[in-house]
Amino acid sequence: MKGIAPGRGAESVIFVKTLLTRLDAAEKRGDTGALAVLARRGVTPEERRRLASLVTRAERYLTPVAEPTGDGGYAAGLRSLRAWYEEWSELARSEVSRKDYLLRLGLARRKRPTKAAPEAGKGTPTA
Repeated sequence: MKGIAPGRGAESVIFVKTLLTRLDAAEKRGDTGALAVLARRGVTPEERRRLASLVTRAERYLTPVAEPTGDGGYAAGLRSLRAWYEEWSELARSEVSRKDYLLRLGLARRKRPTKAAPEAGKGTPTA
C-alpha cells in the first residue's frame, strides 16, 4: 500500500488503478495470503474486475482538454467542454442514486421548504 492513500477526484482514480495493478502482480506471484484476506474483506476478484471497469470509464474523462487558441478556438473549446460536462453528468446521474452524493456533485438541488400559512387560531399569541 506504499504510496496509496485516499484521494479525491482524478487522484482517487490513479490510486485505485495503482492498487489494482499491484493486486494483479501479487496474484501472478502467487501471493494468495494477502489476496485471501482482501477477499474476506470484500475485495474479491469480481470486485477487482468491477473496479477496473470503472477506472477504465473514468480514465476517458481524465484526458485534458486542449487549450483553446484564437477566436474560433476559444468557442470550440467551450463547446467541447460543455459536451464533456453533459456526458459526464449524464453518466454520474445514471450511476449515482443517493441524493446526498448528487448534491455534492452539483447534480441535484435541495428542495426549499414552503412556508405554510398559519392555521386559524394557531397564529402568534397575543398579549
